[in-house]
Amino acid sequence: MNTITDTLHAVDIRAIRRSLGDTQQQFAQRLNVRQATVSAWERGQEAPTRSNACAIIAIGESKIRR
Repeated sequence: MNTITDTLHAVDIRAIRRSLGDTQQQFAQRLNVRQATVSAWERGQEAPTRSNACAIIAIGESKIRR
């Protein structure tokens, strides 16, 4: 069963963050998480929670619309 967190891959998270020009720390602040959490997502060691995955997708979509 595919969930939103299954489809949001580490490479996608990194690409969204980089498209914003954010460091891991800045991206973490946007999402109210620790920098180590962003790092773990980007390495594929952890998956974001559903709410964080939705927030990341929304951030990415808003960047595309600009």
